[in-house]
Amino acid sequence: MKFFIKTAALFLILSVIFSVPVLAVADDYTINDGEIIPISPSYLYESSIDYIYNVPDGVNAYLNQPEDIYYDDTENCLYIADTMNNRVLKTTLGGLYITAYTEAGGKGLWQPKGICTDSYGNVFIADTGNSRIVKLDSEGKFIKEYGKPDSPLLADIDVYSPAKIAVAENGLIYVLMGEHIMCLDNENGMRGFIGQTEVGFSLKSWFIRKFASEEQKLELERETADSYENFCMSETGIIYASSHDTDEGQIKALNSVGNNIYRKLASVSGQSEFLANIVRDIFSGNIISKSYSYGETVENEPAVFSDICVDKDGIVSVIQKQNGRIYQYDADGILLASFGSFGTEQGLFAIPNSLVVDNDGKIYVLDYSKANIQIFTPTEFIKTVHQASLKYADGDYTGAEKLCNEILKSNETYPLAHTILANIAYKEGNWKAAMEGYEYTNDRTAYSKAFTEYRYEIMMNYYIWVFLGVAVCVAALYFGFSSLNRASKSVLYDYELYKIKRPNFKQTALLGIGVMFRPFRSMEAIKGSRYRIGKKVPVFIFILLFAVRLLFVYTVSYPLMDIEIKDVNLFLELVKLILPLISWIIVVYLLSSQFDGESTFSENFVAVSFASIPYIIFNLFATAVSQFMSTDEKGFFALLVNGVWVLIIILLIISVNKLNDYTAGKTLIISFVSLITIVLLWFIILLSYMCITELIQFVSDIIKEIQLL
Repeated sequence: MKFFIKTAALFLILSVIFSVPVLAVADDYTINDGEIIPISPSYLYESSIDYIYNVPDGVNAYLNQPEDIYYDDTENCLYIADTMNNRVLKTTLGGLYITAYTEAGGKGLWQPKGICTDSYGNVFIADTGNSRIVKLDSEGKFIKEYGKPDSPLLADIDVYSPAKIAVAENGLIYVLMGEHIMCLDNENGMRGFIGQTEVGFSLKSWFIRKFASEEQKLELERETADSYENFCMSETGIIYASSHDTDEGQIKALNSVGNNIYRKLASVSGQSEFLANIVRDIFSGNIISKSYSYGETVENEPAVFSDICVDKDGIVSVIQKQNGRIYQYDADGILLASFGSFGTEQGLFAIPNSLVVDNDGKIYVLDYSKANIQIFTPTEFIKTVHQASLKYADGDYTGAEKLCNEILKSNETYPLAHTILANIAYKEGNWKAAMEGYEYTNDRTAYSKAFTEYRYEIMMNYYIWVFLGVAVCVAALYFGFSSLNRASKSVLYDYELYKIKRPNFKQTALLGIGVMFRPFRSMEAIKGSRYRIGKKVPVFIFILLFAVRLLFVYTVSYPLMDIEIKDVNLFLELVKLILPLISWIIVVYLLSSQFDGESTFSENFVAVSFASIPYIIFNLFATAVSQFMSTDEKGFFALLVNGVWVLIIILLIISVNKLNDYTAGKTLIISFVSLITIVLLWFIILLSYMCITELIQFVSDIIKEIQLL
């Protein structure tokens, strides 16, 4: 038995050591709406080029802080900007030495940081340390150099240091210049900048322009657009760039006029994100929009991509600086896979700063710190994903569907496969299948489109029954509200005449409902009642408020949800709904008692509970009708779920007026001061909580240090 165990262990160790390719240590995954979804391995580590093979005598075989790598698909070779060795190397894909460029035009290269070729085989080098771009022919002979262009657009640039470059079919040269990508013609003429991101509206800048002195304006740092990190050019002449822009997205595809035609995350709205989100929520009914971002946030910092490359099929790969992972997106900006990480093992990185992809789909990653190139080969899984995406884009839905089903056999949660199948179902008119697919990938916008078509189909097939159903519901609502109006009016009348001395539960509830129909008389009745109205119904109303909120959360239709079920926190929901109302009761009572108010705490409690009844009715109605609504009707839905708060606020202000016998002006002042007081009160409570938490953590750290000593 011992011999068998030792033999098996030895066999396992040898199989791991000698197996090629080797799986990278970090697991592969994709991301759907912020959720990490593990997937099959997408790329496998194949080998490393740790030094250049078969170099001539006297030539250094090792790289030194290399900055750029370029793949020439014509000659099927690599160019490496070996920056600190002051040279550019040309090698085979396996790292065999072909030639080295160390000088151009009689001047040695000095810290070159960029390299590319054109369709004629000419080599362009960003000779950064010499402040120039040099052009060599296919044999390495010097043709010309491009220094700093004579243009007023570059007047502020003291040191011209071109870094990354690309050459288009028409001979135009693109150079990375800070926040811009600069375009030069073949005669070194400045054609302008392309792809500059807009600088959104800044309230601070507006105030400065309006009120600051000229001296203060001159002292301010000039606002600049989000800078570009790197770029490359596709076979079709589209510039793919990585930038620091978190509005449209850090990945851009710039056409010939500099417009971004890649997937945009958002757009510059001219207002702060905070205000934009508030406005959007109010007028959309707080519905959830699917989250999307490029890369991943690391320590609350958005992704920064050190390099970008694109293959012949439009598949984009980028390297994220903060976590050393490679993210790959299809032509529509959908994340296909993510792999890699920091580490010392093979297949992991130290400072990955450049990457390219060859015609076979292999990815070559240049590492600045390790001074090597690691090669990754695509697995059958990711090849199938690429093929499925391309077939769908080309309109071959049958082929795409077959490949997606293959993907789901081994990766049943893979989002792209479900999305493609849902899209195919939508195009084929299979609305229910499309809805199921979109719900699986949590795409509410697409789900709503399919639901709209499904609803229309149902209405056309059963239009008589639909019409009768709507008519019955409208009639039921009309007669229901009419009955409640008459009943509440009758109870209020008898209550005012003391025909009802102490109303029972049902009569108290009808008094509360009557606030919606006759707010002034009802609030006046509460004031005059003093202790006639019990606390059971008001307490029950607050309990019912929370119950209705939970019913809304768990049963509202999928496209109109305002919170994910998995994110529901019952205590937080209770606090968000009930705490503002309780705070209003306390603050209004305290303020009114200091400013000639006549209301008691009990009256305020009853009045606020009665004023909250519209929330119960409107949200029950919104929950019911949401089952037949899509996001196309979000304006009406927003009116139901958010507009009701306008009515509640009006009723609360009326209660302040009637319970305290204030004038209209004094009522508004007390109401406004109450609102400000509530905001300040909870700000102080929150600040105190944070301070206490920090203090406890500080004391805890001190105790730990003492224990260590």
